[in-house]
Amino acid sequence: MSAPHIYGTVVDALELSEGLSFLNIGAGTGFLSTVVAYITGPAGLNHGIEIHADVVAHARERCDAFR
Repeated sequence: MSAPHIYGTVVDALELSEGLSFLNIGAGTGFLSTVVAYITGPAGLNHGIEIHADVVAHARERCDAFR
């Protein structure tokens, strides 16, 4: 996450709203997916795909700590 301001630009350009679905391929740490989850809300469907096991483990740890 070397340039977090990019996420704001991306989220704005996607014009996301409550209840939409979102697929993040190459989700990394899941930061973008977390932001999207707040916007799409509990009715939204939000999936992230990541192939690097160490990154997935880190994302899970951070999500557990966040909750």
